[in-house]
Amino acid sequence: MNLNLRTNLSGLLNSRMILTLGIGTLFSLLTSAQAIFIILSKADEKSYNFSTAMLNVVTEFLKLIISLTFIGWNYASITDQNKFKEEFTMDSGSDLMKYIVPAVCYSFKNILQFTVAIYLDAPTYQVLKNLNIVATGILFFYFLDRNLDRRQFECIVLLCIGITIVQMKPSTIGNAFESVSVMGILISLVIAVLSAAAGVYTELLIKKKQKQSLHVQNAQLYVFGIICNIIMYIFWDKNEDRYFYEGLIDWQTICVMFSTVTSGLAASILLKYADNIVKVYSSGFSVLFTAFISMAFLSFQPTAFFWIGTLIIIISVDIYYMKIAPSAPTPTSPSTSTSLHSNNNNNNNNSNSGNSNN
Repeated sequence: MNLNLRTNLSGLLNSRMILTLGIGTLFSLLTSAQAIFIILSKADEKSYNFSTAMLNVVTEFLKLIISLTFIGWNYASITDQNKFKEEFTMDSGSDLMKYIVPAVCYSFKNILQFTVAIYLDAPTYQVLKNLNIVATGILFFYFLDRNLDRRQFECIVLLCIGITIVQMKPSTIGNAFESVSVMGILISLVIAVLSAAAGVYTELLIKKKQKQSLHVQNAQLYVFGIICNIIMYIFWDKNEDRYFYEGLIDWQTICVMFSTVTSGLAASILLKYADNIVKVYSSGFSVLFTAFISMAFLSFQPTAFFWIGTLIIIISVDIYYMKIAPSAPTPTSPSTSTSLHSNNNNNNNNSNSGNSNN
């Protein structure tokens, strides 16, 4: 009986791990595609043909519709009303207002993603995006009360370095950062902090109520996201020379919206059933996964940088998840043991002598 239970539990954990890794890989591929589509959607070097804030309003609205669809689907399939109330009851009061924090962080981060693309080219943007890895690691352990030892922090830094090296090419290493502006670097740092803070705080809210449906939690976040982006459109991104919907039906912007919606939903699944560190490491492995697929089907030729970066990523993962064995007790030398035994005998003799005198 116990053997069958262990076997079933092991199979469940393995299937869940595979599902998590698959979603993590999909998430990273979509976010990588999002960066490329944002670069392609530029009208020229300094502007876009659409309102970036309004595009974010549309993506948040689409994610809200998807979440509400899943809620309605579950409502039709659940017969136990008590279970439905437990899982699908919306938050209220201060619990609901807490979703404003990640909504504001995500809104500014999404706007700045379009702004930084004006100052950086696609390869440099991809490299600087890896700053999010270190920021996520620091905030993850600080806000979620996880103990961050030196080994784990070094592994996260190694992962960041490994992903950066994998994406390098000998033909561009000499001038990889010639076109980088100070403004581009500063915006990339702000994006990294905002993305990490939003991800960690969202995980904190999601994990706080494990029984509450992820679709309800997402819907609450997306409602505030819509409100924040509408405010940003009115006070920051509104242009009297164009309609609010202008430029949103081009194929480039549709690709941006698709990658943003799907990557956002995938990220919420990772935060609910795994954590931010799993999300970070799955991103690292997805870079390798994409490269290996390209080697098989797209004639991708790996460079020395690719293999060096791959080795660094594997070492980082292995050390991070390595279980440190407890230190063994210091062995006692025979001479010391004999001396201690002699001292104990002398103490016993003195004690017996004292008792005889009494």
